[in-house]
Amino acid sequence: MKQIFLLICCLQLTITFAQRKSNSCVSKLEMEAIRTQINTTIKNLVKQGKYNKVNPSRALAFNHAFIWPLVAAPNYQHKPGFYYISNYVDLDGVSTGGDVSSILDYNCGHRSYDNVPDVNGNGYDHSGIDIAIGPFGWKMMDDENVHVVAAEGGVIVGKRTGEFSRTCSKDGVARTSSGNYIAIEHSDGVRTYYMHMKNGTLTSKDTGDVVVTGEYLGVVGSSGNSTGPHLHFQVETAGGNILDPFQNGSCNDDYAGLVTSSLWANEEPYYNKKILSVFTLSGNWTNASCDESGVSNGTSEVVPYSNHFNTNSAVYFSAAVRDVTRSSTVRLRVIDPNGNEVYDNTTEYGGHSSRAIVPVDYLVVGFVTGVYQLLCTYAGRTETHYFTVGCPGSQTLAGIRNTTSIVISGGSINSTENLLASTSRVEYQAETYIQLNPGFTAVSGSEFRGKIDACTIGALRMNNTATLAKSNQHNAVKLNPKKVKGKTTTVKTGSIL
Repeated sequence: MKQIFLLICCLQLTITFAQRKSNSCVSKLEMEAIRTQINTTIKNLVKQGKYNKVNPSRALAFNHAFIWPLVAAPNYQHKPGFYYISNYVDLDGVSTGGDVSSILDYNCGHRSYDNVPDVNGNGYDHSGIDIAIGPFGWKMMDDENVHVVAAEGGVIVGKRTGEFSRTCSKDGVARTSSGNYIAIEHSDGVRTYYMHMKNGTLTSKDTGDVVVTGEYLGVVGSSGNSTGPHLHFQVETAGGNILDPFQNGSCNDDYAGLVTSSLWANEEPYYNKKILSVFTLSGNWTNASCDESGVSNGTSEVVPYSNHFNTNSAVYFSAAVRDVTRSSTVRLRVIDPNGNEVYDNTTEYGGHSSRAIVPVDYLVVGFVTGVYQLLCTYAGRTETHYFTVGCPGSQTLAGIRNTTSIVISGGSINSTENLLASTSRVEYQAETYIQLNPGFTAVSGSEFRGKIDACTIGALRMNNTATLAKSNQHNAVKLNPKKVKGKTTTVKTGSIL
């Protein structure tokens, strides 16, 4: 089967869940007020001896290696991806309110927006990068699945909290357009801004405090002038001029030669074609809605995730990908426990979208019990999601495992398996405990994960995941129902995680 899915004009769809073109993400007037407030804050910190202001004239070039300002929280289960870029910096300097001839991103495209000048002649060219979360942004915001982190170390010079976090339209914005934000000044006077964060989640650190690269700042939200959960990440010189960290494009702004390379440690490609999530559900999801009557209170999607199903029931499934372009295809297949392909469908896209969710489909699974595979293939990569029909009992595992696979049990798992280097990933899921007994070996180059999950029909019971990587030890590990995380290369016999 093959479905053709047309996307009507790229730009309007790319910003559906982050920021519409009709209004400024962060207004020019507010940014001027924020800069004034920050400069006052810095003067006070200098007087108090809490901050040594860098002379920006000493910054002859802007050499930065920003890490990505978002990370998936430990409680987020629906990887591999969790974000997509909906708008880049508009570099053309002309504001006409949506005419693509006045929108220019670093790659000579039109993935941004601007506004017509107001009565005072102040137009708006989008001044930052809008990084939306997905596939289901409102649910992910409510569950606090995506954290904002410092792209580089520095000093907090601006902070605001207390703003309403569920803004979904230009109407009803209470006080500010930037919402809850943090501003960090770096060693050469460059500032980074992190805007629209969720109220009540910002770091307890305040102005004058030092943060290091990768330090937690808050949770992605939809405060201020926002139409959906996203981070507005903005980079400026000490004088308030916009710096675009993306440089690997023909229309990049090198700031009169002072920006000699990308400001990212690892700049992602303009079209970053990746799979965001592959998932199964007990029914179709309900899309979020927006009350534009003035209350501006976005409602969350209802997403009935489920990985375990009864026999002869309907399994709903879908996948989300980022940066589809014309003729992009997404293929979904379902393989039953006997290795039979019971579903195969390809969706083809007719235009660009920053985020695309494959139309949901379902399959009545009948009475074949065991572990099924839902495979998603997109842009040359395949991701596999596993689910069960019926609930396998306790299992004792032994011998050699040399393929990527998963074992799911409604009871316990006891193992003395030998995982070879060719096993790029092996995962055990059990409802009660996982016991890795003496003789269990994870050879260097393999990856093992253990998860406590309620295999009996119902939702995930807890988020307990242990990872053993690059290990050649004979281990005995028991994964009990308590929170565990991280990696270890040596686990002592009999250890309890």
